[in-house]
Amino acid sequence: MLAERAQSKGLDLVSFVSDEVHPFVWGDPKRLLQVLVNIVGNAIKFTGEGEVVIYATRESQEPELISISVRDTGIGIPKESTEYIFHAFSQVDGTMTRSYGGTGLGLAISKELVELMSGEITLTSEVNVGSEFKVTLPVEQASGEVEKRWEEPGLLGCRVMLVEDNQSTSDALTYYLSSWGAVISQASSPEEAQQQTARQGGPLDLALVDAHMGGTTAAEWRAALSVDGRAPRVVMMFNRSDRLRDHQGREESTLRKPISRSSLARLASRLTESAGPRL
Repeated sequence: MLAERAQSKGLDLVSFVSDEVHPFVWGDPKRLLQVLVNIVGNAIKFTGEGEVVIYATRESQEPELISISVRDTGIGIPKESTEYIFHAFSQVDGTMTRSYGGTGLGLAISKELVELMSGEITLTSEVNVGSEFKVTLPVEQASGEVEKRWEEPGLLGCRVMLVEDNQSTSDALTYYLSSWGAVISQASSPEEAQQQTARQGGPLDLALVDAHMGGTTAAEWRAALSVDGRAPRVVMMFNRSDRLRDHQGREESTLRKPISRSSLARLASRLTESAGPRL
């Protein structure tokens, strides 16, 4: 919903969900979505460069509390202004209204909605460093049988290279893939990826590559990361607005950012099913 807006500004939008968070809980998804769209939208608006990261974790088990945080690298908010930032029609100052627009009403509504759900919304911020809004909600795990939307893939021992210059994205993907048994290497440039592959000696099974790394195609990445004639499967990671290229009609060879745990799991499962024991 907001990815293209962020990516059009050159921002990385990253989502992360800890495996401690139960996949199905009772709550009000429409109101929670309304709150998150407002907070993430503000983060994108007030961030000129860097990233916006949304991450969900479990705060406690008894009672069951989850937190969803939105962290940005934007203009930040002075400490003396954080006390009234959730008041209706509040802006930090008139300059913000002239520069960015808006009434300041969204955060007041978000706070009211969160409190109606028996939750809490908090803010930590530093000027010219960024802000973090945190929504903490009590939830109840859904009981009984629930339909699984995706199965976790079996990647035990698979060697995976992540070529991504945004550390938050790389860390999120590492978390997911490691939890499924993969052995991960990270590289922030094509040169580093090739150097790491050469040092490790053995062949890679899979490479996930940011498609904006110098315009290199998947075929060129397979050749660059091959060892002893064995090339890895290559998945190119695109922005939402990008025109897909070099995927040769194979749906499994691309991922759209921001990458969710479920989309990554579905892709990895398809790759393992089509390739057998080794990717």
